[in-house]
Amino acid sequence: MANQSAKKILKQNEQMLKRALAMTVGFFLLYLFGRFYWFYSTTSKGHWFGLFVLILSNVVGFGALYLSGRATLSAEGETVSGDDLNAKGLTEYWWDLLYVSWFTEVTTLISDLFWLFYLVVPGFIIYQVWTNFVAPALATNTSGTGPQGENAKQRKMREKYEKKKSKMEQKLAARKN
Repeated sequence: MANQSAKKILKQNEQMLKRALAMTVGFFLLYLFGRFYWFYSTTSKGHWFGLFVLILSNVVGFGALYLSGRATLSAEGETVSGDDLNAKGLTEYWWDLLYVSWFTEVTTLISDLFWLFYLVVPGFIIYQVWTNFVAPALATNTSGTGPQGENAKQRKMREKYEKKKSKMEQKLAARKN
């Protein structure tokens, strides 16, 4: 039964990768033809840099999806490897990178201001790093005055609790004797 599920995922991945490749190539060719044929007179060095960024993001995004989604079949017909391309997590981020690239390729033919849309990608990366790593690390030890950043009031309460605890332990020890 699990083998049927793996074969189903394999077929879905193949279809999704074929569709993604066709869209990536199609949008890229539209950008190339539009920018360097129709609007060649307005092409600048910045557009060449943008072309490099588009190539890089398309290759990285599609390449990561291809490498994670492709599967091989063993001699017995069982799926050896391949992740579900509909899965949550990192796979979603690779799809998002492709969507941003496709959007940018089409819309920059209308206005160069759409290049700013590419700032969504590093902005989201910075947001994720801050909320998942930096902010929690800063919140755990903010003052540095004691264990795990406790302040004077917390320290006094802890010491009071420890005194009560030691008195209770002494009373229990006295009762046993």
